[in-house]
Amino acid sequence: MTGFSASSPPNRSQRRRLNPPNAPSAVDWILDHLQLVIAVAAAFAYWLSARRQQQAENDQGPEQQPQAQLHDEESAARQRAEQARRIREEIQRKIAERQGRPVPLPSSQQARPQPRPAPAAPQYSAPARPDLYAALREQQQRIEAERRRLEEARQRAAQIRSGAGVGGRSGGARRRNPAGTRSAAAAAAAGTVGDIRVELRDRAALKRALVLREILGPPVASQGRA
Repeated sequence: MTGFSASSPPNRSQRRRLNPPNAPSAVDWILDHLQLVIAVAAAFAYWLSARRQQQAENDQGPEQQPQAQLHDEESAARQRAEQARRIREEIQRKIAERQGRPVPLPSSQQARPQPRPAPAAPQYSAPARPDLYAALREQQQRIEAERRRLEEARQRAAQIRSGAGVGGRSGGARRRNPAGTRSAAAAAAAGTVGDIRVELRDRAALKRALVLREILGPPVASQGRA
């Protein structure tokens, strides 16, 4: 019976029996369990990334945290919507395959809403340029009409003065027919007063009345002597 004591070192044959040459090493074990190693490394990386993100959120102020949380919620909602869309497309594809219909192609992105057409800007037409010649002609016609009115007023004033001059000669006729004379004078006075009232309703007529008063009234020198 061969053996060795605990105090004596093992010889070469004994070392071969203790460490066989075909024993697997650590590298062989890693290669044999590569998927497990990758899963553990991915979990560690995810944990490290989550820890860094949490640390960054803690470093931010309280005002920025709701914004970051809202951004995360929006991102998660988009991811859920995208996942639901893919599942729906997969179900539709499988149903189409079973029924023998053409398989719909998966959409690369969600259908975006069409932008509303912008309202057409209102077109403003440039104001028509007034005809200067027409305006001048109209102004000239007004001046001519005013001149004719003044001329008629002068003629009536001259007629009144001439009638006052021959008043003595026609005195006998007025005495012979006093009623007719008074009625004619009253009618003329009423017509003159009515015309004056109508003309004084606007400013232009008032200006003409002032001009006629200056023309038909007594001279300024005689007024001063009076």
